[in-house]
Amino acid sequence: MRISPDTDTVSLVLVGDLNPRIFRPDWFAAQGILEPHALAAADIEIVHSEVTKFSFDWLTIKVDKKRFVAVTEEPPHVRLADLVVRTFGEFLIHTPIYMLGINRAIQFPVKDLSTLDIIGKALAPHDAWGEWGPQISGTTEKHGGLRSLTMEQANLDDRKKGFVRAKVEPSPRYRPVGYGVSIDINDHYELSTPDNAVGCADAVDLVSTHFETSLSRSAWIMDQVMALAK
Repeated sequence: MRISPDTDTVSLVLVGDLNPRIFRPDWFAAQGILEPHALAAADIEIVHSEVTKFSFDWLTIKVDKKRFVAVTEEPPHVRLADLVVRTFGEFLIHTPIYMLGINRAIQFPVKDLSTLDIIGKALAPHDAWGEWGPQISGTTEKHGGLRSLTMEQANLDDRKKGFVRAKVEPSPRYRPVGYGVSIDINDHYELSTPDNAVGCADAVDLVSTHFETSLSRSAWIMDQVMALAK
């Protein structure tokens, strides 16, 4: 990226019919998917028939009956793809999965409020709001402007249904002493409907072939916004 973000979070989300109790740390260790020595120090929040959540080292996993989520903030991000491909491609191949998300979220600082305004006005010009436009920014103490903007691309050649959605907001991470921008990219694939999902082969194949391409596209989209900060 043209500007190095302070945080770079990548997540893989699989939506389907899941049994949360399967996804215990000791299960991942027994299958050789995750390192037993690291999992020994895992922070296990809950293991239940309704939800399982634990974290260790570089990874957080949360699973409920409809959603598997794996998250990391530490490179190499490809470890997430390897985890999902092994979990669902080798051991849970019959799990019905009908939606997939390859998501990325970053936060980066800007030097001052005026730079934040430059980004906000470029993405959402105040002139478009007519006579209200000049009143939007306000003072430093009571400052207005862009609070949230979402853009979507739906005409994608790599899927029959789905979208790439980008959301830009001022980041609360830097307040009250500074300013920053948060960008979230949701790369969403609709594989089937809940009624006709028969397994997870399509999801595994997409993660295998599209994960790094998706992250590269996310970085490219983010760069368009980050370039406005200069």
